[in-house]
Amino acid sequence: MVILIFTLVFVAAFFLTRSYRFFDEYYDTAVFISCMSVLFQLLCRGHLLWWFQAWGLFTDKLSSLTQFVLMFPFSTVLFLSHIPRKRFHAVLYYLGFVAVYVLMEVFLNLHHEIIYRYNWSFFWSVLIDFCLFAVEWVHAKSWKIAVPISACMIAFLMVWFRVPLDV
Repeated sequence: MVILIFTLVFVAAFFLTRSYRFFDEYYDTAVFISCMSVLFQLLCRGHLLWWFQAWGLFTDKLSSLTQFVLMFPFSTVLFLSHIPRKRFHAVLYYLGFVAVYVLMEVFLNLHHEIIYRYNWSFFWSVLIDFCLFAVEWVHAKSWKIAVPISACMIAFLMVWFRVPLDV
């Protein structure tokens, strides 16, 4: 339920801020972020580090799909299309977006809609939020830098959390 609400908030913000005007410019980054998320979920499919509680017909798979198809692309374009030019303001803006994702995780926890396993914790989710927006920012500038960074991040997480490759 919380994922659906936050997704709708991001979609509404995307249109209300007229970020759709920048969709073509940041389309590659939006797709990249969704693909990296799908890749990580696929690699961990037999060893999920977290999953979402079902809410009626809104299952864990549907929650994840909603994130991959709507929330990540819309929040990526929303984030990238309004980054301030001044470095200090840009850093504050970045921290603000991270804070929104962290608050979303807090709500998921408060409503018992997310379950952590295999030593994954709120701390790791916050760390991933910091990395997510940093990688988006880097990818928008140079995909040649963002791709290896993302590959290293996924490899690190798989090794750290001992995700078996044969599952």
